[in-house]
Amino acid sequence: MYSLVNASALGFDLVRLPGGPAVAAVLLDALAARPLTGPVTSARPGEPEVPAPRWATAREVLGAVGSAGGGHLLPPDLAPRLAVAPLGTIADLHRFVSRDVVGWTSSDVPDLATRDDRATTRAATVHALVEQAWATSAPRPAGRRPLGDLGPSTTHLAELLDGVAGLDAAGLARVDEAATRTSRSGRWATAMHDVTLALDLSGRLRTSALAQLHLVLALRAGAAPTTAAAGSVWNGLSGLVAATVVQDLVSDETAAVLVVPYTV
Repeated sequence: MYSLVNASALGFDLVRLPGGPAVAAVLLDALAARPLTGPVTSARPGEPEVPAPRWATAREVLGAVGSAGGGHLLPPDLAPRLAVAPLGTIADLHRFVSRDVVGWTSSDVPDLATRDDRATTRAATVHALVEQAWATSAPRPAGRRPLGDLGPSTTHLAELLDGVAGLDAAGLARVDEAATRTSRSGRWATAMHDVTLALDLSGRLRTSALAQLHLVLALRAGAAPTTAAAGSVWNGLSGLVAATVVQDLVSDETAAVLVVPYTV
């Protein structure tokens, strides 16, 4: 479910979950770290470990509606439930951490894993921190993180994320309208396929994942309600961020679909 290729899906869940920004902050720290460079800095000493709750996923919410039977009307609370229901689970998140975030502990690099057990300890710390953050039931802002070096588009990404953090209700409505219009045109999926291919071939999937996590923090840093990204807002901004990461590689046609609607 969650992967570097599908980082947008992870961001979609994190931007809506109460502890999503805290998870994003942990992942940003871990993705920027190396196995032997000291502890991950997102820990909150003194807080008790809390088992992650079993959030009902979107598939389960829809499945429950389908199995209820008794008429054709959808329950009135369906939309609010779907607005906060994640696509993935804590197990999916742990798999993402193991495979894509702390891969330096794997058997592919035994020299690191056996030279110093701090690598394994650091990996365990990341897993514990994301579990703790995922378990948060009350919204907890994590604040912004320094952007660092995200390649040739770093300056544009910084400006874009600052703009997202400053969006008010009217700004979010404009984003939603533009994203909905693009989606209905039928060109969004094709453009995103082209961008994903460019990210993969250029070796920038990890960079794009970092940018998506920064997007989570930017959206939640603003005045937007948690559910504001449940509609077209996240898809529009996520596609814009991904396209910006490879703006030097994508065609004018792709840019016209993913970038232009939000810059005019």
